Amino acid sequence: MKSLLKYIFLAISGNLFLLACDLKRDNLLEGDNDIDQRTAQVGYYSHTVVVDNNDDGIINNGETVYLLVDLKNSGSKAAMWVEATFSTTSSYASDFAPTTQVDYSNILAGSTQDSFYGVYGYVPTPAHGKYTIKFTVSNTTPDKAKIPIDISIVDGNGNTWSSSFDVTVQN
Repeated sequence: MKSLLKYIFLAISGNLFLLACDLKRDNLLEGDNDIDQRTAQVGYYSHTVVVDNNDDGIINNGETVYLLVDLKNSGSKAAMWVEATFSTTSSYASDFAPTTQVDYSNILAGSTQDSFYGVYGYVPTPAHGKYTIKFTVSNTTPDKAKIPIDISIVDGNGNTWSSSFDVTVQN
């Protein structure tokens, strides 16, 4: 009888210890297991000048420039319902648009995605280009000046990221 009580005591003590550790149970069939530590990681990847005043793809003084901006998900999980807000603090850029969130849809793990802001009719689309953001470069911008573009990114799950890039003005 003594040994039976001893085993019962050990079993109860062991269970209390495990409960105190707050160990989570993983059920792979539920899809929300703790073993899966994958995350999305979204940030700036590249940009392309799609339209400028003289169509040379180089940002010059006085030009209105339309950029297509690619974001990349370097994480191991898809980022769903991604939106990005672009801004600049440069005095060399005016008429910066849009100032609202730009839809990037879903970005799969390891993939890049662009946004077709102009295509969806939010603002007039240049006749020969889809774009993400546009701005006008001041006529007084020095040669090789850099215009910083900040990006605030959010997904439908509440994840947020910050990123940035520079565009260089050539005279």
